[in-house]
Amino acid sequence: MLERLGESEETHDAVMRLLLKQGKLLSCCRFIRQHRLFAYPPRTVLAAAAASDDRLLFRAIYLFFLQRNEVWRGSADFVVAEDCEEFTALFQQRESTEAAAARGL
Repeated sequence: MLERLGESEETHDAVMRLLLKQGKLLSCCRFIRQHRLFAYPPRTVLAAAAASDDRLLFRAIYLFFLQRNEVWRGSADFVVAEDCEEFTALFQQRESTEAAAARGL
């Protein structure tokens, strides 16, 4: 079906909006990778993942975008313009909580 719609930016945006609306966040990541949409803003997908209260889903989405950053820019860090500081802080907080729980603290 996507082949019939074409490979325009509008089509990509429509597909991403649909996947986000349906809560298919891992499918969003697959779509970004398959269509090499490295410039797609991560904030919307990360916000949906954070709102889901699924720790593993958020972790997978966050790590996907770190990997995307590494491949696209050569650095895993988000650029300031992407406005993802809150998600980095959330990821670090959750990781430290998980590490403390694993140590039995």
